[in-house]
Amino acid sequence: MEVNQIIRNFNNTKCDFPEDKCIFTLFEEQVDKTPSAIALECGNESLTFKELNTRANQLANFLRKSGVGPDVLVGVCIERSIEMIVCLFGILKAGGAYVPIDPKYPKERITYLLNDSKVPILLTHPTLKPHLKEFNSEIIYIDKDWKQFEGEDKENLSTLSSSTNLAYIIYTSGSTGNPKGVMGIHKASVNRFNWMWNNFPFDSAEKCCQKTSLSFVDSIWEIFGPLLKGITLVIISDEILKDNYLFVKNLSVKNISRMVLVPSLLKVILEIYEDAGQSLLELKYWFCSGEPLPIEIYKNFNSLFPLSKLINLYGSSEVAADVTIYDTKNIGDLDYVPIGKPIDNCEVYILNSDLNLVEPGEPGELHIAGECLARGYLYRPELTSEKFIPNPIKEANYSTLYKTGDIVKFFDDGNIKYLGRTDQQVKIRGYRIELGEVEAAINKLQYIKESVVVAEENEINSKYLKAYLVPTRKHEISISNIRQFLGETLPDFMIPSQFIFLEQIPLTPNGKVDRSGLSRTSQINMSRERDVILPSTSTEEALLEIWTEVLDKLIISVDDNFFEIGGHSLAATKIISRIRNAFDIEFPLKKVFENPNIRELANEIEEIIFKEIHELSEEEANKLINQE
Repeated sequence: MEVNQIIRNFNNTKCDFPEDKCIFTLFEEQVDKTPSAIALECGNESLTFKELNTRANQLANFLRKSGVGPDVLVGVCIERSIEMIVCLFGILKAGGAYVPIDPKYPKERITYLLNDSKVPILLTHPTLKPHLKEFNSEIIYIDKDWKQFEGEDKENLSTLSSSTNLAYIIYTSGSTGNPKGVMGIHKASVNRFNWMWNNFPFDSAEKCCQKTSLSFVDSIWEIFGPLLKGITLVIISDEILKDNYLFVKNLSVKNISRMVLVPSLLKVILEIYEDAGQSLLELKYWFCSGEPLPIEIYKNFNSLFPLSKLINLYGSSEVAADVTIYDTKNIGDLDYVPIGKPIDNCEVYILNSDLNLVEPGEPGELHIAGECLARGYLYRPELTSEKFIPNPIKEANYSTLYKTGDIVKFFDDGNIKYLGRTDQQVKIRGYRIELGEVEAAINKLQYIKESVVVAEENEINSKYLKAYLVPTRKHEISISNIRQFLGETLPDFMIPSQFIFLEQIPLTPNGKVDRSGLSRTSQINMSRERDVILPSTSTEEALLEIWTEVLDKLIISVDDNFFEIGGHSLAATKIISRIRNAFDIEFPLKKVFENPNIRELANEIEEIIFKEIHELSEEEANKLINQE
């Protein structure tokens, strides 16, 4: 296929957008239009657009006096809240760029991100003070009364930033063992917003939800996309978000109209909440991103939500979140869900290892050009040069390409099919994980000689990490100690669910790790750290059956810790759903986190059942007893 044909047919994406505007200037324009409308809701709290703008202005003036201006980085380590949103706008209005740091990260990882980003100022809550003893720069503790900013000017500030200045730094997993910061600019995000507004315009009565951690690029659209168009943003608390039952209920009560989510979360909602199609009638737009969208999920969605749109998006932090789109209403007889075609002002090219275009139908690496590109990686010029390369296609409209590492292929209609990766990066429950970073953390253990981490899928189509370890000694190795050690440096989602001990790592003839041969290599028989304790009550037996199915494990002891044998938040949701059905009780998800083994969980269930029986009238109790 000719280069010009690819540009004219597949990459005909030129479109006007407010390319000279920053995120905060578009917000200020919206405030002038709807000052009294509700901008934020969080629990019982709310702020109008004018109130949000005023607080952000006061914080911005305070930050300016502390030296914040264009391309100055400001750390944000705050739980999801109204204060968090105020901080983001305050930083941007001052001219700076925000560096999100998840307060749930281990202390060592928080310290690394602060040191690597070299932020001169950190906005956080007083409760996180113990985690920040090694941080020597300025700390501003944010609380709800905002007394320290009351004396600051409430009016919009003079604009110091341009659209090519930094708006944020988002850290992603790094193959060399440490996270790397992606430098996102205003212009790239504004282009992405403008495309979405044009193609999926808001109705003034809509509501959106904010549920994604600031550390992930989807949060940028979740927060700014609605607010810059005068749409109310409902902030979902961590407590509600942990319990998918409460989360779905909250979506229904708040009449949320559109949502961004990873396919694995959509899968759980479709599997567990049979009445979701009736309770979420207002939720018309479902945008999936973060990992491949399986065809089975689309089919289930289509049967439950025939009047709603399921949109598949593809992108990454390096390209302002999303660069291709596919509307699943066009899927027809396909047995897969494409990642679609490029959005406005983005171009996609599929190249071979010699950086030559491949023909439609042939696999190659996806390369991206356009207004979407980040500036590169923070303080990593070599990595930036490696991933952001000169565009070899002279006829193209943009001079730089981002090498995604994703293997894809074009079809004759211009749609793209995702095939896999060129490296060891994986996506699990939407989290982007470089397996090399996990291996580097494991290899710091003195009694581990080497390790290989792989992503696998169990019989219930749930992805998880499995670690193959070669120990320096065969005895006295505690898996719980390994988990505890990793938990000091890695987020929960990067800790493997399973650990397998090998005599040696299998190699290919050319000396590389033979990943396909790992499961066939003879394993060291490491004894369990605890004896297997069998259920002693009917409740424990029922729970054991549920755990065995959800975790896809044959041997589980009633005192095994759910999260140490492969459990995670989405799996916990499935556990809770089955408990509610099996015992016909209301059972909050937090009980699994508070009682992470079968014995303790069984006691909680029996207490609830006992309490419910005693609250029945004498007639109801006799009726229940006679039925049994």
